[in-house]
Amino acid sequence: MPEWNVQLLDAAAEELSELPNDMQARFLRIAELLEAYGPFEVGRPHVAPLGQGLCEIRMRGKSGTARALFEIRTGRQLLSAGYSRKRRRRSRLGKLGSRFGA
Repeated sequence: MPEWNVQLLDAAAEELSELPNDMQARFLRIAELLEAYGPFEVGRPHVAPLGQGLCEIRMRGKSGTARALFEIRTGRQLLSAGYSRKRRRRSRLGKLGSRFGA
């Protein structure tokens, strides 16, 4: 079975670099799982479907929780739009949907 390809938008790569090291490491591990198995096989608690071809990666570390928004594209590609550190109950993932241009 062919592998998946995880891509980051420039803004997402910049936001990822601003996350604490433990969350960056967690993201890289989940991205490896996604590339090997795809979002449907990895599943919860690492990846949660949001509907309409969107899913989120859930990262937990010593410094808190973060979320990454991904779009599932044709050709076994996953495109990351951005990251959000969860500081309160609601995160800003809803605002990141506009980065896909949909």
